[in-house]
Amino acid sequence: MIEFEPDSSSLLSSPCTKESSSIRIKVLGVGGAGCNILSRLRCSSLNEIKFIALDTDRKNLAECKRKKIVQLGENISGGWGTGGDPEIGRQIALEEKSRLKKILEDADLLLLISGLGKGTGTGISPVTVQLAKEMNKLVLALVIFPFYFEGDEKLSKAKKGLQELEKVADALMVVYNDDLLKEKDISLKEGLKKIDGVLESTVRAISGLFFHPSLIGMGLDFADIKSFLKKRGYMQVAVGKGKGKEAAINALKEAIPSPMQHKVSFEKTKGIILNIRGGKNLLLSQVEKAASLVKRGISREVEFFWGVSVDENLSDEVSLTLITLNSQMHSKREKEEKRKPSQGELNLKIYEDDDLDIPTFLRKREN
Repeated sequence: MIEFEPDSSSLLSSPCTKESSSIRIKVLGVGGAGCNILSRLRCSSLNEIKFIALDTDRKNLAECKRKKIVQLGENISGGWGTGGDPEIGRQIALEEKSRLKKILEDADLLLLISGLGKGTGTGISPVTVQLAKEMNKLVLALVIFPFYFEGDEKLSKAKKGLQELEKVADALMVVYNDDLLKEKDISLKEGLKKIDGVLESTVRAISGLFFHPSLIGMGLDFADIKSFLKKRGYMQVAVGKGKGKEAAINALKEAIPSPMQHKVSFEKTKGIILNIRGGKNLLLSQVEKAASLVKRGISREVEFFWGVSVDENLSDEVSLTLITLNSQMHSKREKEEKRKPSQGELNLKIYEDDDLDIPTFLRKREN
């Protein structure tokens, strides 16, 4: 393994705050897609997080815009990549096992970003996650599934890689490139921005749970979140912002449905984390309304964690994060593609209140 430390100034050079130093988060971009996404993420303000790019292709790494880049598999691939073969990627990960453990050892939470369907991301990611699990790390895998027109062989590799990750990751979030095809006349650049936006908001939302301490810590400390996510499942992260008198409710309206992840079924929900962050004038009544709306849309058996934090920089704005953990997601992708997606799949079965302007997709549908 070869490691590079470019002379360019790091986006993560600011010192960590005393509060954030207790939780150590690392974001790994694995393979060409993972490293490219890592380069484009606008997370320079997240000084508490360490970003590391891992790849087998020396040329791709040289173009990566992160300070910490690590070349894997020099002895096997000679810095030329895996040729799209996941098995070679797996062999490289096993050969680099001790070095990968060193990268992982000082992290409490690992966010792994990779594309599935080729060699490095598909082959190395499951081994890396397995190593992290053996070291008792909390691991969230954020993966990109290829377009259908990229061919059956690549899709088959991607499915196999996803199955391997299902066995080891605490939680999985899958972003399907095919969802971009539903948008009319979208450019490639705009499509990439949409995917980046989903992943960036996820990184920010997850880190925000730890770096913005809750005033009401209803299960939002690291130990409880770790226990919650260790139940394993498919994760959806929805983020919304609102302003004004109904700021929290407006934030909830914006968060649902979540872009690029609209097929999540709440019928299979294992649990929900709701985190509300507002300014010093955040009203308790707003918090209560937002939490109640979510609670009324789920069964009593679903675990519900929530917390509130105050950020003096937000003024009258409220930022809301809704994280769901589902027992299954996209496991029958082929069947879902045969019908037109509907917002009903994200229906929280919430009744309309006279004093609230709740949109149609948040109301309970009548039979």
